[in-house]
Amino acid sequence: MIKIIFITGSRSDYFIQRPILNLLKKNKKFKVYIILTGAHLSKKYGYTARIVKKDKFGSFISIKSFNHNDTLESRSLGASKQFNKLIKIIAKIKPDIAVAPYDREEAITLALAATYNNIPVAHLGAGDKTEYNVDVLIRHAVSKLSQHLFTSTEENKNRLIKMGENRKNIHNVGHTALDRYKLSKILSKKKLENFFRIPFSQKPIILFIQHPVSNYYSKKQKHFKESLQAIDELDFPTVIIKPNSDPGSSRIIEMINNYKFKKNRYVSKFKNIPESYFVNLMRNVSLVMGNSSMGILESAIHKTPVVNIGKRQIKRQNSGNVIFVSHKKDEIIKAVKYSVYNKKYQKKLKKCKNVYGTGNSSKKIINILSKIDYKNKILNKLFP
Repeated sequence: MIKIIFITGSRSDYFIQRPILNLLKKNKKFKVYIILTGAHLSKKYGYTARIVKKDKFGSFISIKSFNHNDTLESRSLGASKQFNKLIKIIAKIKPDIAVAPYDREEAITLALAATYNNIPVAHLGAGDKTEYNVDVLIRHAVSKLSQHLFTSTEENKNRLIKMGENRKNIHNVGHTALDRYKLSKILSKKKLENFFRIPFSQKPIILFIQHPVSNYYSKKQKHFKESLQAIDELDFPTVIIKPNSDPGSSRIIEMINNYKFKKNRYVSKFKNIPESYFVNLMRNVSLVMGNSSMGILESAIHKTPVVNIGKRQIKRQNSGNVIFVSHKKDEIIKAVKYSVYNKKYQKKLKKCKNVYGTGNSSKKIINILSKIDYKNKILNKLFP
């Protein structure tokens, strides 16, 4: 039996690993261990660990690492706690492989702990490109520590080859974020209206998620105020999902909680949303607004336009349904109205195809993981 260890620190990384875990539950080749850490164990962010445990996808181990200090050093302080405890956990379990997810501190701590214990690492979301957040540096560092690299596009695969990675170890499988839409049943609009407390038939509906950006930490409140003012002035029914746990998020959450919308009567605010409701919200919204990677990765599967605010996702590969704007209210409003009302642009959106795949990535990943020779534990790499 192959012992495989996963790690998850937030709602965002869990729900795009969840399709893999769902398939592994039915696969007798694997023994699954799941490390629960970070914001999952914080009441402030909804204690989402209970959602993960409810799925019963493996044996759970908790690491309390979340630092509630809302400063830049909070993530590194949390990472140090994770790393210290992960070393002991890996030494005890002796997994055959560790799965490092994407670009947050959980990915780098697990990759380091596994490497020092002579355990091969599989990196999900390798090779992706962003520029203005610390996450991109973590992502590429994790790839350098990993032996098996799973990319979501051919462009990302080629980037890793240019970085010196062996093409034999790089697998372009698409993105697991799209797989989640095959796991959730369709909910009626009446159910959605009752849950989200907004009308689903009157006006264009906006889903808004905006996270703080590490390179613009000091400007986070100024930037966010422009977005809230735009939501008010647009007067479209809007669902706001509060940001992740990155430094600066506490101030942003305070702004969301305290902001008085003068014009817009239909604004619903959520800390977290159950997976089935989130997936069905994505199926029905008219536009995604903010700077979440979800807009880049998932929206095109529904031909949904995106207005990406600021530089968090700028220059990231997208499917042609994204308009990038600065943190200026008038610019945001103009882009939103163009996205939902311009007939020529709407016609273009109907033809867009999601460059991140079609929703069968998890199956491909498991197939590859099941064929690895786990007896060969030499982790050396040959670099040009």
